[in-house]
Amino acid sequence: TIRNAMDNLDKETIGCLKPGVEELHAGLSMGFTSKHCWEKFIGETGSELINRCSRIFTDAIELGGDPAEIGNIVSASSLITVLLRMKRKLVSSSFRGLAITLHAVMVGLLILIIEMISKFSELVSKMSESYTSIQDGIPEMGMSMFNVADSIPQLYKFTLSIVLVLTISNTLVIKIVEGGENWKLFFYGGLTSGISGLCMILIPPVISRVFTFQV
Repeated sequence: TIRNAMDNLDKETIGCLKPGVEELHAGLSMGFTSKHCWEKFIGETGSELINRCSRIFTDAIELGGDPAEIGNIVSASSLITVLLRMKRKLVSSSFRGLAITLHAVMVGLLILIIEMISKFSELVSKMSESYTSIQDGIPEMGMSMFNVADSIPQLYKFTLSIVLVLTISNTLVIKIVEGGENWKLFFYGGLTSGISGLCMILIPPVISRVFTFQV
């Protein structure tokens, strides 16, 4: 029986499942309903893999299957699933680091470019105002060709939209590659949003200090 098999189980090899297995063994040994004992074990572990494998095991035994053969099949299936998850975790961890790094670089470059354009436009505007007294207004016309001050608000809106799209898309991509529960969307969404916010807070003051000109 299952109780006899669990008596010979080496509980030191099951790691964090040891408390749950001991409670399951105790419940079965005391004569409690097998279904309730397994339900309690599944609920306490909170593992979808254990949920599926345990239900397959118990249902097959109730239908008259050989416990030893069913146990071998279920254990082999769960082992394959665990190995695939480990392989996926290895790939997803590398991709996650790359995606977060690229997100920081792309957002940083976008903010850097728009701030440099803004500073350049501000410089051109000041130079244009300083030389308006030159005859025929020729220098002023030349300066006005590079004056994009009127387009700066639209460029800021466009940049902010791109940053928002990058934040959402990178969050979804990391979640899809890594898999798991949907709460990861909040975690990675907060992480990418924090990176975007830091870039928008830290880069403009740096650009203002670096690109300071006296006209």
